[in-house]
Amino acid sequence: MNTNSVKKQGVTASDLQYFAALQESAALLRKKAAEIDLEVHEYELLIMSAVASGEAVDNSCFTVAVKESSRRCPAWKEHYVSLAGKEAAEAILQATEPSITRHVVVAPVGLHIVK
Repeated sequence: MNTNSVKKQGVTASDLQYFAALQESAALLRKKAAEIDLEVHEYELLIMSAVASGEAVDNSCFTVAVKESSRRCPAWKEHYVSLAGKEAAEAILQATEPSITRHVVVAPVGLHIVK
């Protein structure tokens, strides 16, 4: 549908029907995406647990690694530096506990996994 046609001829029943169908489709896709995200998270936890406990992992087709990253940079740091100076911000930064995140990375055999 061309949105310019709405301006020229008003909103038709067909436009409204199409819009309602789009809304319904979008809601179904959001629901399915949430279900997939949950399943991905569950599998990620399962794989991380297996790798951490030293269980056998079939590496015939894929290599698996648990990527860990830590972040200690508060979002407000740049703004704080402009107000209080770099030394004060650095002191707070050093006193901030890093948040550690872990993700499972799977790649086809032969493809290098960047850790």
